[in-house]
Amino acid sequence: MFRRMSTATTRTYEECVHLLNTTQTNAAVLEALRKSGNSLNKQSLPEVTGYVNRIGYKVPDLNQLNIIHIAGTKGKGSTSALCDSILRQCVVVNQKDGSTRELKTGLFTSPHLIQARERIRINGIPVSETDFQDSFTFVWNAFEGAEKPGYFRFLFLMSIHRFLTSQTDVSIMETGIGGEFDCTNIFETPYVTAITSLGLDHQGLLGNTVAEIGWHKAGIMKRGVACFTAPQVEDAMRVLRVRAVEKGVSKPISCGFGVGGGEVGMKGAHQFINAAVAVSTCKEWVQVYNQKHVETQCVLTDDAILKGLGMASWPGRAQTFNCPEFPNAVFYLDGAHTPESLLVCGEWFDQVLEKEGANKSGERNMLIFYCTGGRSADELLSPLAQYIKKPLSDVIFCSSDSKQGANVNNTNFTVVKDTAMKTQYANKAAWERVSTGTIHEKANVHVFPTLDQALELANERPTTTRALVTGSMYLIGGVLTRCNAPVQ
Repeated sequence: MFRRMSTATTRTYEECVHLLNTTQTNAAVLEALRKSGNSLNKQSLPEVTGYVNRIGYKVPDLNQLNIIHIAGTKGKGSTSALCDSILRQCVVVNQKDGSTRELKTGLFTSPHLIQARERIRINGIPVSETDFQDSFTFVWNAFEGAEKPGYFRFLFLMSIHRFLTSQTDVSIMETGIGGEFDCTNIFETPYVTAITSLGLDHQGLLGNTVAEIGWHKAGIMKRGVACFTAPQVEDAMRVLRVRAVEKGVSKPISCGFGVGGGEVGMKGAHQFINAAVAVSTCKEWVQVYNQKHVETQCVLTDDAILKGLGMASWPGRAQTFNCPEFPNAVFYLDGAHTPESLLVCGEWFDQVLEKEGANKSGERNMLIFYCTGGRSADELLSPLAQYIKKPLSDVIFCSSDSKQGANVNNTNFTVVKDTAMKTQYANKAAWERVSTGTIHEKANVHVFPTLDQALELANERPTTTRALVTGSMYLIGGVLTRCNAPVQ
C-alpha cells in the first residue's frame, strides 16, 4: 500500500478541471517551438522522474503496476481498450485455497471526448468525479509553491497515483506523442509493449517519414520485454527491427496473431489488426504475470479472449450515434485525422451506406468535417472523396465549437482559435479540388462557424440523413457534448 498525501479540499469536479486546464501550454508557444525545431523535450524523462518523486513515489514503485505500454500512430487507443476488455475476462486464481476473482484493470488514454475523467479508467469505467477530485488534489497539493507539470504530464501523474492506490492488477498505458521522449516512457520493466500501425502525424515533432516516426515509437521497447507490432510498411518495420536489437527485447519483434475467427465489438475492418496486436499482447502479459507470481495465477481462455473482443467498445471510433434533439439524422462518428485513418474511415462509412440502402427517396448522405491548421487538407480529404461510393448531398466544414459555448471539460488552449475560419475555407477549397470528377462534385459545400449549424442542417428534412462526422477527436467530442451524450 502507498501512503496518501492529504487531499482535503472543497473544490468541485469542475473547479479541479478548471485548474487542470491552467497547465495547458499556450498554442502560440507550441507553434513557436515547432518552428524552432525544438518541440520534443529530450529532458522529459528526467523531469518526469522528478515529478514522480515529488508526489511521493519512486520510479521502481511503478513496476508494481504490471504495465502494458502501447505506442503508435493509428489505433493505439482502440488497441488499449481491446487489451482492457480482454483482460477483464481473466480469472485470478489463489493458489492456496483455489478461490477466484476478476482481474482489476487500469487504463490511461487520451484525448477525452466529453469529460477529462475519461482518460483514467478502472475496470473500463471512467473514474468517478470524486475519485478524479481526489487524485487531482493529491498531485496539485504536491506541487504547492512550485511550477506545475504540463497538462498531459499532470494527468499521467494522476493516473499512476490512482492505479497504485486502487491496486490494479494491470495498468494499460497509452503514450501521448512518440515514445522515446514521451513522459509515459519512465517505466523500467513493463510486462509487454506494443506498437500499433504507423503513419504520418505530428511530423514537426517526430520526423517527416514513417521510418523516422517509427524510431520514436520504438523508444518504448525495453530490454528483456517482448514487443508486438501491427504490420508496417517495410521502411518502418526495418527501423523497428533495428531498434528491437538495440533495446534488447526478449524475443524477435513480431506482428500480432489472428483473432481466431472471433468478432470485434468495434466496427471497421482495421479493428481486426488492432485486435490481433491486443490478443498477442494480452497472452504475453498473462505469461509474464504467471512467471512473476506464486500465490496467484491468471487464467485467460480462448473463449474469454473472444468474449473480450466481442464486448469491446471505444467511443468516437466508428460509432453510430443518435441524438434525440436531431431525430432525422444518424451520425457516424470517427475521430480519424491522418490520411491512412481517413481512408479506413471512408471505407467504413461506404460499407454503412451499402448495408443500410442509402439514397432511398429523399434520404441524404452528408460529410461534417473539421481539422486544425497545419495539416494537408488535400491528403486528408482525398480518401473520403475516393472511398465513399454513394454521392454526398452536402459537405460541411465547421469548427468544433458550439453555440452553447465551451465548458470546462473541452477548453483547449493548445489550438489557435481560427476566428476567421481560414482553415475551414482552405478545407473547402481542398474538397473542391479532390472531389472534381467524382460522384461528389455536385455536393452542396458549406462553411459554418459552429458545429450546431451542421447538426441543424443534417436534421432539417423529415427523411433520414446519414452524416459522417470526422477529421478530429475535438469535433467528435464537441458533437457528443452538444448532444448531452453520457460519459462512457
